[in-house]
Amino acid sequence: MAEKIKRVRINRSIRAETVRVIGPDSQQIGIMPINRALYIAQDLGLDLVEVAPQANPPVCRIIDYGKYKYEQQKRERTQKKKHRSLEMKEMVFRPSIDKHDFDVKVKHLKKFLISGHKTRIIVRFRRAELAHKERGILLLSNIEKELEEVGKVVKPPHMMGRNFAMIIAPTAQPAMEGLVDSPTSAHLPDGQEGQAGVRKNAQTKDKEVSS
Repeated sequence: MAEKIKRVRINRSIRAETVRVIGPDSQQIGIMPINRALYIAQDLGLDLVEVAPQANPPVCRIIDYGKYKYEQQKRERTQKKKHRSLEMKEMVFRPSIDKHDFDVKVKHLKKFLISGHKTRIIVRFRRAELAHKERGILLLSNIEKELEEVGKVVKPPHMMGRNFAMIIAPTAQPAMEGLVDSPTSAHLPDGQEGQAGVRKNAQTKDKEVSS
């Protein structure tokens, strides 16, 4: 449903008998009777627009109302667009996800968080997989570790029907360098591919340092 545009009084629809007038150059002209203000606006070929009706006396500006209305609507569209851009993102994992898909999804999650989006992470089970719910908890725990530099859990793992879900929000000052384009050292449940290679590389580096 579209939001209602705020009604603005202009010209003869302004009810106040005395108003404070601001000219088209944003300079204050002064306090004067409404008829005087209307005469000045008409003489300039512009409109008298009530911009602060709660003030005492109300504040009116002499402007082109058509242009003013267009700019106001443009600002509202920009605000709505910005709001939509920060809506919560969502990423779905399977409990049996392989390492490559895990890395790709984590990379996207990092992009979401660095861009300022809250993100809902869902582990979706097939009926036969429900007997191993612990895989979902382990998978979400590993995802949390991968994202700890750019996000923090604001809603811990919980059941959503047959699925597990977790919500992560961006940290206040995420570390930007090397987080999106570098591959993750993913740790997958059930001893899936990737763990042995990571441990082997780490042991090799330790030997190089000690030597």
